[in-house]
Amino acid sequence: MNGNKILMSKRSKERTLTSNLWTGLGGHLEAHEHNVPEKSCLREIFEEAAIRSNEIEQFKLRYILIRRSKDEIRQHFIYFGRTTREDFVNTDEGELNWIDLSEILHLKMSLTVNKMLQHFLMVM
Repeated sequence: MNGNKILMSKRSKERTLTSNLWTGLGGHLEAHEHNVPEKSCLREIFEEAAIRSNEIEQFKLRYILIRRSKDEIRQHFIYFGRTTREDFVNTDEGELNWIDLSEILHLKMSLTVNKMLQHFLMVM
C-alpha cells in the first residue's frame, strides 16, 4: 500500500491462471522457502515490481486463503505492507497499477480475492 492505494496486477491474457483478472503481486514458494512464506512474498514483490524489502514497512501476514483447484489444494499467504515508493517496474506477469481503495472492489477479480479485499477494507 501507498497512502490510500494498493499496488495491483492485471494478469496478462496469456497467463494460464486468472488471466486478465486483477490480483495482488505474488507467486509460488520455492522449495527452500516452505517454512518462510514472508521471504517468498518479498522475493515475488521484488521480481514483479522491483520494490525491495527495505522499502516496505509494517509488512504483516493478514490472511491465509485455502481453496481447491481441480485435484489440488492451494494455500495463499496474503501479506500487506506499506511503501513510500510510487514507481515500479512492470514484468511479463501483468500490468501493475496503484488502485485507490475506493475503486478496488470495482475491478474484475476472482471471487476469493474480492472477498478477502472486502474484509480487509472493513477491518483496516
